[in-house]
Amino acid sequence: CKLGGQKARLALARAVYQDKNIYLLDDPLSAVDVHVARHLFSHCIRDILKYKTRILCTHQIQFIEQADYIILMENGRIVRSGKPNEILSSTEYLLSSINPSSQPNIATTHKSTVEIEEQVIQTETALQNEAEQRCTGTVKFAIWKRYFIAVGICLSFSIVFSVFLMQ
Repeated sequence: CKLGGQKARLALARAVYQDKNIYLLDDPLSAVDVHVARHLFSHCIRDILKYKTRILCTHQIQFIEQADYIILMENGRIVRSGKPNEILSSTEYLLSSINPSSQPNIATTHKSTVEIEEQVIQTETALQNEAEQRCTGTVKFAIWKRYFIAVGICLSFSIVFSVFLMQ
């Protein structure tokens, strides 16, 4: 059983390996810790896919300044869209989305961005420190049956027989 971070990295690797022109990435960085997310974003999404069209849906706003165009959505509706500098000029919205009780009394945009990044990093660090659960169990007969049918009966029995002989 693969853990969330492993599944996310594997899914991203499979997508990149297919070498397509357009990539729709639905929050691929949410299941990994802060350092891995930064590494995946900088080396994979930004560098390897540099000449590809990338649409990244994410809640991780530390990458907002590196986007070409941003669409902020709330409850399925577009709240704001534009270039990063246009969106960052109204960070009150970002602050209220992170902490609804906070008041938008921030002096400068730079200060707002730093505070947002610090809050995101603190939250992600807390999540990183939580222990990941280990998955254990058995494979159901229905799964084995589908596997044998997909592979073919002759090849399936040859594999099982070979494993039996190796014991």
